[in-house]
Amino acid sequence: MANLLFSILVLSEMARLAYSLSFVSCFWF
Repeated sequence: MANLLFSILVLSEMARLAYSLSFVSCFWF
């Protein structure tokens, strides 16, 4: 159960990072 929650947390963090990165690249390019 804790492992599932941890993977969900990691996935949401990765999604947030990818969103920020794409926003920054759209802003710069």
